[in-house]
Amino acid sequence: MRVGRSLDFLKQIFISDEPADQCGRLCSLRVRILGWTLLLFGLALGVTLIGMWNYHHERLLEMTQLEATQAGLTIEAGLRASMLKNDRQAIQSTIDEMIRVTKLSRIHILDGDGRVAMSSDATMPGKSFDRDSDQACISCHQTRGVKPQRSAMLIEDAEGPYWRNVIKVENRPACYGCHPPEQKVCGVLVIDASMAEMYSILRDATKRLLLTGILTFLLIAVVVSHVVNRFVLDPLRVLRAGFGKVGRGEFDHWVDIKGCGELAEMGESFNIMSRAIGRYMKEVGRKTQEFEMLYAIVQKMSETIELKRVMEIVVNILHDVVRAKCVLLAVANEHDKNRFELTWRMNSDRRCFWADYCIHDEELPHASICREDLLGWQTGEMLVPQFTDEDQRAMLPLAMKDMRFGMVCIVKEPGHRFSHADKNLFPSLAQHIAISLANARLYNQAITDELTSLYTKRHFYVKAKELSEDFGRTFCLMILDLDHFKKVNDTHGHPVGDLVLAGIGELIWLSIRRGDIPCRYGGEEFAILLPDVELDEARRIADRLLNYIADFNFVVDEEHSLRMTTSIGLAAYPRHAATVDELVAAADGALYEAKRNGRNQVRVFGVAEV
Repeated sequence: MRVGRSLDFLKQIFISDEPADQCGRLCSLRVRILGWTLLLFGLALGVTLIGMWNYHHERLLEMTQLEATQAGLTIEAGLRASMLKNDRQAIQSTIDEMIRVTKLSRIHILDGDGRVAMSSDATMPGKSFDRDSDQACISCHQTRGVKPQRSAMLIEDAEGPYWRNVIKVENRPACYGCHPPEQKVCGVLVIDASMAEMYSILRDATKRLLLTGILTFLLIAVVVSHVVNRFVLDPLRVLRAGFGKVGRGEFDHWVDIKGCGELAEMGESFNIMSRAIGRYMKEVGRKTQEFEMLYAIVQKMSETIELKRVMEIVVNILHDVVRAKCVLLAVANEHDKNRFELTWRMNSDRRCFWADYCIHDEELPHASICREDLLGWQTGEMLVPQFTDEDQRAMLPLAMKDMRFGMVCIVKEPGHRFSHADKNLFPSLAQHIAISLANARLYNQAITDELTSLYTKRHFYVKAKELSEDFGRTFCLMILDLDHFKKVNDTHGHPVGDLVLAGIGELIWLSIRRGDIPCRYGGEEFAILLPDVELDEARRIADRLLNYIADFNFVVDEEHSLRMTTSIGLAAYPRHAATVDELVAAADGALYEAKRNGRNQVRVFGVAEV
């Protein structure tokens, strides 16, 4: 039953329904092992058969020759008595009896002339053996007058191979009655022993050996196939399946190769390799994700170079990327390191909030950051990202070379912590944010009036043109001029005048909205763009600024201070103008209307005051 199963198993090796599968099986390791085994076994069996045939052939020839010689001597001894009596009938009877009881096929008695005197074959008497022309004789008698080379030989004829022994019947004194004494040989006894039975035995032995070899090969093939399958192919199949899974990205796949040896060690090496590749691929994936994230962040931050817009983008990006509860960005004032501009966003609100903070103020606008954090950054103690509150709060200092810009505070939701990937990302992210802030600061310096910290006149026209080209968008323009400012310069000097102008800049920043664009138009004249605002709201903003300036006490020195007033003109786009130049002219006209009507007031273009 087991042999049948094994044969079926071997049959399945070479037979398949699919040509491609069959080709694969013919090239498989099992087929190659069995093929080489068959070839080596066939060569060994062939060499064995040839060696056995030659050995037994020589042995049987020797045995046949020995038996034939012994039989010939026996026949000679038995015939000599009958020959001495010259009893031909007795001689013939002896020959027939020898043929019957021995394995000899023919017996011939030749006279001195080579004629057959008597024979076991009734057709042979009277025939002659010509040693000069008979092929069987020439093989031994190659030269006349020379002793024959041998007295026995193997002969092939139509009846099959046979062994011929030639025995000389010597002329002895007892034979002198019939043969003269000078004749040395009375005759020749030729004995033929058939080799057919010997060759039949050799062929049977060869067939049996061949059959035994084939059966042995089949048994060896079954055993080798089982051993190869058990100890080689099964582990290789497991490894191949493992390589397939690893190739599809299943790096946590574990191959289990039982036993010991090279294949088991290969399995262990495979498991180590797959884990290493898995870790490497995860690291590559993480790095790729970081690069993609950094690229997206840099691309987003590169959309603008304006400092306030950059700050807003940074807060929004960090909030979305880190999925934080709160993100707060604190940027140090360029002219006063004790002052910070804070921008933050909470997960409960999509809006960004803004505030100015002085390090000497007791209360911060938001609880995500504390005064000690800003002091640590200010004194240079915070140089690398720091994580507190069990990795739920991160502080990222923003610096580039010798320039320090501020810090970012990120707070996670309760129960959530910063991951290892987040911690690896933060240094590069902080570096890119610092670069964006540096570019924005340089740009801000280029478009900002150094004295008042307001935008320049050139920047005013750039932004006004952008607003006018935004189809369907409305905005207002406020132009204000300090009343009797020349008197301040003449009375107190230009340094005090500069002090007043700087104070006016701060008051303007405090009175306008976050998105408004205040500019120093020239001298003591200022222009403020108010995007997305109706004229009534713009009037309220102008009134608030008018009151701030009128109520503010400008300190000259410890003993002197002064008050200032201003005149403000308002115009709306596109209500009062179709171009920027027309809008400026309209607002400027309203300003001079305020000047003519007593100063320290707000006038709207085209609106008569009651």
